[in-house]
Parts: sequence; structure tokens; C-alpha cells
Amino acid sequence: MASSASAPASKGPRYAPPDPTLPKPWRALIDGNTGYLYFWNPETKVTQYERPVAAVPSSPPQPPGYSRPEERARSSGPSEVTIIPPLSLFFPRFRNVASYEA
Repeated sequence: MASSASAPASKGPRYAPPDPTLPKPWRALIDGNTGYLYFWNPETKVTQYERPVAAVPSSPPQPPGYSRPEERARSSGPSEVTIIPPLSLFFPRFRNVASYEA
């Protein structure tokens, strides 16, 4: 009678199930010795235990003199205010909209 020998367990890394939330081209792997999850970038050959985050795309260059709205809000310079008169000054029918009848 032949004895059944079990195949030795693989101690190398194995792929974790696909994770669509990982930024491309990162892959999740499981360490065969510890069972810990780690991440591998096949393009750069980088491995890490910290979950990778997608790189923030840099904004395109802006024309000279342009400032973002959030930068303008922080500036301490004078602000421009545009005063818009009410429509009733130009169009008398808008003076009393509640009683306006067509």
C-alpha cells in the first residue's frame, strides 16, 4: 500500500483577490510565511505594507496673473464688490411682483 505524501505548502507570496480600489498598476499579495497582506507595483518593482494611494494629478499651468479662487480668498488685498441695482429701477412692472397680473 502506498503512503500518501502531501505536497509541501508554498512559502512564497501569492496574489490576493483583485482589489478594484487599488490604484493602477498596484497588486495586493499575501506573504506566504506570515500571511500578511502587502502591495506590489510591477512597473517600479516597489513593495510595501502601507496601502498605496493614487497620485494626485498636478493642475495644468495657468496663464500669468491667474490666481485660484481659494488663493484670492486668502489674500489681504482690497476686494472688488459689484453692486447690482434692483430690477424695479429699470422695469417698473417688477416693483410689486406679488400683485402683478399678466
